[in-house]
Amino acid sequence: MTDPNSHIARFLVFCAGSSPDLLAQCPTSEWIKHTSTGLTVLFTSLLALLSSYFALQVVLDNVLFSIPLALLWALIIFNLDRFIVASFRKQGDLWKECLQAIPRIMLAGAIAIVVARPLELEIFRSEVRQILAEQRTEKLETMRRAHEERLSVHDTRTLALKHELDGYFRLREKYYQEYICECDGTCGTGLKGRGSECKAKQLKYEEYVREFEREKTRIDAALADLTQERGRISAENTEARRLAETAFSEGFLARLQALGKLGTLASFAITLLLMLVEITPILSKLLAPEGPYDNLVRISEHEFKIKFMRSVYQQNMDLHGTRAPANRRSEKSALAQPNPDPTDVRNRYAELRRQLRTKMKTR
Repeated sequence: MTDPNSHIARFLVFCAGSSPDLLAQCPTSEWIKHTSTGLTVLFTSLLALLSSYFALQVVLDNVLFSIPLALLWALIIFNLDRFIVASFRKQGDLWKECLQAIPRIMLAGAIAIVVARPLELEIFRSEVRQILAEQRTEKLETMRRAHEERLSVHDTRTLALKHELDGYFRLREKYYQEYICECDGTCGTGLKGRGSECKAKQLKYEEYVREFEREKTRIDAALADLTQERGRISAENTEARRLAETAFSEGFLARLQALGKLGTLASFAITLLLMLVEITPILSKLLAPEGPYDNLVRISEHEFKIKFMRSVYQQNMDLHGTRAPANRRSEKSALAQPNPDPTDVRNRYAELRRQLRTKMKTR
């Protein structure tokens, strides 16, 4: 990979955002440094490709869509990493270089976190699924307890109505026994036959029977309503459990939340490892001394700046040199003709502007 004519080396140099023409003038050590940087950028892009593919498979569950989108995301990460590495310049001042490196390190860290999360989901897939299953079981258990509480309230109301009906029934039987024994002479006055006391207790019993029938009708209707309500509660619970089981989310966001509850140091270690891989090229450029390539870059940029300034200066000189004869001719014409024709002056000025534009285009 240190051979300048090698296609692999030139590709890795391209990944590092370096110039192969300038590196061709440098010793082998510079090729090793820049190809290693390019290899780091390439590996990070491959990790981004795998990471985005895993994430898109969870979201889309379609290979035909996941692969192109994962390639697109990998190219975006590749371009960002290449820009981060290529835009860093050695300036000979450590403080300025640190200030220059801080936003690049922050951007590289953010990229590492984005790339790491889907990889962590894939690595801890079994643990994440276990947490999701526990959450599903807990949700269903909560629904079951809520259903049982509703049924308990319903059963309490039903039992109270039955106790009330039983109380009416016992009181009716009591009035009946008092009526019969009074007429038989076994209780009360002790006189057998249908005397006044027997008739009074008979009327009391019959009046209470009518009241008992009214209360029994009311309670039976209430019990029938409660029976229907119990059936409705059971049906609602069954439907709610079915919806909960079918609509329980195991998507990307739910898995991220489950991964956050995992609370393992291994997850943090993977993120930290990717962050170190991502910021290693910037740190290596920051901590390494200036090399021959950095000097050649500075020289080439300085030469370009000089050529640009020379070109600007030459254009200014040509512009002033063109205007000077025109000004002199204008002065001579003004002396020869005290009152020049305004139309002729405008025509000559337009011709001069046309000549200037033509000359600037040819340059």
